[in-house]
Amino acid sequence: SARSRDLAVWADLAEARFPFALEKFKQGLQVANDAQLRWRLLLGAALAYEQMGQQAFAIEYYRRFLASVDEGGQAVGAKWTRRRRLVEDQIVGLQNVLLEQMALLHVRSEPPGALVRVDGANQGADGDATTPVNVYLRPGPRIVRIEHEGFAPSETRVRMAAGTREVLDLTLEPEARTGTLAVHTGADDAAVFVDGRRVGEGREVD
Repeated sequence: SARSRDLAVWADLAEARFPFALEKFKQGLQVANDAQLRWRLLLGAALAYEQMGQQAFAIEYYRRFLASVDEGGQAVGAKWTRRRRLVEDQIVGLQNVLLEQMALLHVRSEPPGALVRVDGANQGADGDATTPVNVYLRPGPRIVRIEHEGFAPSETRVRMAAGTREVLDLTLEPEARTGTLAVHTGADDAAVFVDGRRVGEGREVD
């Protein structure tokens, strides 16, 4: 049953089988159609990441939990409201630990929804982080690249020190579109110009 599977995955977490528990939590999220079950699975994934020492990914899943609970509005109940407050406190604590050795970069773009890469690596726990997003970086020079369908990629270099927080705003330009133009002339020796540049002559120029 769904309840027995739920208990089994939490047993994996309790017995320190964190990678197995994490995989099962994520599998459950793909099919969960009950709000409270989804909240439990998001919390479980965050806890597994935290126990594995991956605080940035734990924060990401804790934030997903908060966003999902917020979608429930006033109907979440006292129990989940308390858990929400606990998770907010946990995020603050994890951020403080991370910022002792890392920097926090908030990446925004116009338009939003751009895929974020740092030094060539996709960001986020699932490798699919899109703007706007918080990215934790090790100190030193880093190359931040964002990509969005229909727009030219944008790339910039940043250098941050441990404990610092910065915002990076990037604007994407629409991709230049090219095509083929066939020009039919009335004479073999007719010259054809495009934007003032001679591109050929003859009855047909591609």
